[in-house]
Order: sequence, then C-alpha cells, then structure tokens
Amino acid sequence: MSSNWNVYKLFKSGKRAKAPLHTFTHDGDHPGAVEQFNQLEFESLVKKYGERIKKFEFRVVDASADQDRIEVSAEEQFSLARNAVLSSIIREKKIITKRSLGGGLIYAKETGWNWQWAALESGTNKFVQSLSERFKTHREAIAWMKEKIAAS
Repeated sequence: MSSNWNVYKLFKSGKRAKAPLHTFTHDGDHPGAVEQFNQLEFESLVKKYGERIKKFEFRVVDASADQDRIEVSAEEQFSLARNAVLSSIIREKKIITKRSLGGGLIYAKETGWNWQWAALESGTNKFVQSLSERFKTHREAIAWMKEKIAAS
C-alpha cells in the first residue's frame, strides 16, 4: 500500500518549515521514503527551484502521521546559537585563510593551557586565532558564551 510523504525544509535554527515544500508517494517505510527522496525526488526540487536548493536540509514526514513540528532540544539550541556567535566574531575579525574556518572551545598549548574560544581550521581543528579571552575553567568559558548568546 502506497502512502504520501511530505518534505519540509529545515532552517539553520533547526526548526522545520510550517508547510511542506514537496509531496511524493512511496510504498514502504520511512528509511525507504528518505532514500527515494534523496535519489529521485530531490532532482525534481532542483529543477523546480534551481541549484540553490542544494544548500538546504530537508525532513521527510509520513503525510498520515502527526505534522506538528518537533522542538529542538536545549543542547541543540545552544549549539546553533554558539555557532552563530562564533561565526559572527570570525566575520568581525575578518579572519582570512586558505581553508574553511569553524569555531570551538579549546584547551591547548596555543592558549597557554587555558580554555579559549578560537577560530579553527575545519577538518583539522588547527588553531588559527583567538576569539575570546582565556578562561581558567571550562565552566567560565561556557558562561562567557551564554552571555554572548544572550546579547545577540
């Protein structure tokens, strides 16, 4: 028996769009529907909306199931907000490298064996530049980040 599946766009905040972007029919379970979407249905979205759609993430939901949006956990919310703050600081400092950058909390030789938020090379986590002051404890570094999140 075939069933309909809804495809929702996911925002950077982790929240799902209110209305489905696409609907398709699939005979089978959720993993099979996700596979069908990735292999077949996604191409129709690219044709309809253009190449820029490839940068988004999507969630496939059984159309007969509850369509309520699932809230993001507090840990996921903190992670998303932390990444936004670190990205903002990296842009403000105009850090330019040949490799892509990310941010993170490190405890390393480059920080004098203190905790510090830093710009890091993606993939290698190599220290590039400090983004915060140094902290004696992990707890102090997290508190600093929570203050920055609240101020943003």
